[in-house]
Amino acid sequence: MSHLQLELTKRSESDKSIEALLTTLTQNGIPLHAIKPQTDDKLLIQIQLSDYYKLRPLFRASGCSWRIKRRWGMAFLPNRISRRLFFVLGAFLFLTSLYVLSSLIWRVEVEGETQISHAHIREMAEAEGLYRGQWKPRVASPEMIAKALESKMPEVAWIGVTYTGTKAHIHVVDRTLPEKVTPKQPQHIVATHDAVVTNISATKGTPVVQPNDRVVRGGILISGIVGDEEHVALVPAEGAVRGLVWYTQTVVVPLHVTDNRLTGKHLDQTFIRLFNYDLKIKGYRQKAFNQQQTIREKQSFHFMGIRFALPIYKQRQWQTVQVKTKRTIAQAREIAMMEAKRTLLRKLDKDAVIRERKLLHENSRGGKVYINIHVEVEQAITKETEIIDRSING
Repeated sequence: MSHLQLELTKRSESDKSIEALLTTLTQNGIPLHAIKPQTDDKLLIQIQLSDYYKLRPLFRASGCSWRIKRRWGMAFLPNRISRRLFFVLGAFLFLTSLYVLSSLIWRVEVEGETQISHAHIREMAEAEGLYRGQWKPRVASPEMIAKALESKMPEVAWIGVTYTGTKAHIHVVDRTLPEKVTPKQPQHIVATHDAVVTNISATKGTPVVQPNDRVVRGGILISGIVGDEEHVALVPAEGAVRGLVWYTQTVVVPLHVTDNRLTGKHLDQTFIRLFNYDLKIKGYRQKAFNQQQTIREKQSFHFMGIRFALPIYKQRQWQTVQVKTKRTIAQAREIAMMEAKRTLLRKLDKDAVIRERKLLHENSRGGKVYINIHVEVEQAITKETEIIDRSING
C-alpha cells in the first residue's frame, strides 16, 4: 500500500475552496486520512496513491492549489533504491562477502594426544578435500571424512571431525597398546631424606628399619637381599615407607602494602577484529581511567540467523584506586605461616601431610618482617637404587 501526503493552499483568507473540496471528497466516498491544519490557509491530507489521479479533476475544479509533500510505500521503493544505488550495492556486496568468507575453512586444527604428527594428519585430510581455503559446501560430511581417515591410519582408535565457525577440528585418539613390562634389576629401597620412620610396608625384599627408627638420607630401608646365611638371593625390593621430615623456611612479609580496589565506575566498549587489528565500534569517545582493570568477552556476529566469522569483543574497564594499608606483626606472622605452607605444598607430593608448624625466630627491620618457620611433614621417603655389588653366591 502506497500513500501521498498533499498540502492544500487557499488563494486568500476569504477563499472557501478547501472546505468545498473536503465536502466534495466526502460526498464522493473518497477516504481521507491524517487531516492536519498547518495555518489558516494551509491543510495537510493523506490519500492513497490509487486515488490521486481520480482526485486531480476535483482539485482543479475547487480552485485551490496543491503539492505533493511526502511519498511512501512500495510503489516508490524502486525510485528510492535507484537514488541510493551505490549504498544498496555496497550493503549487498558486504553481506555477500561476509557469507562467502564465513563459508570458507580458514583453519584446520588437530586435537588430542597422538603419536602421529599433526602435519601428516592434515595431509591425509587434504587428500579427502578438507583443507584451508576450501568451501564448506564442497566438503564431504564430517562422518565420511572421519571414516576415510580412520581407514588410512590403523594406529588410530577413533577420529572425529567437527566445525566451529570457519575452523575445522580433527579429534584424534590413539589405540592403547599394552605396555611392555621390563624386568627390574635387583635393587634396594633407600631413604630420600633424614627422617623418623612412621610406617613401612614391604611387598618384596627385607625390611631393615621399623617405625620410630631414625634414618639418614641414602640409608637402606628395604633391602633387595633375601634369604638366610646359606641361601641368599638378589631381588628388586618393593614397598612403601613414610616418615617425618623437617624443613626450615624463611618468609619475608612487608608491613606496608598497596592494593588496587574497584570504585564501581566502569566504561563499556565494543571491538570488531579485522586482519589482526581491533576496530572500536562503540565507546570511542570515552576517556580512559588512569588506573583500570579490564574484563574482555568474545561474542559472535549473527545476521538473519547466519553466524559470520567476525569475532566481536565486548570490553568493560573498571576504575581502580590504590589503597595503602599497614599490617600488624600478628597479621604478618599469620601471612608468613600460610605462605610457608603454600610454598611447601607446591614442592611436596600430593600424599604429604603437614603435621606441625613452629615459629623459630622473628625479626622486623626496614618495613619488613623476617620469620623463620620449622615445619614437620609426614611423606614418602623412598627411592630405588640398583645393587651394584652382586658377588653373592645363591
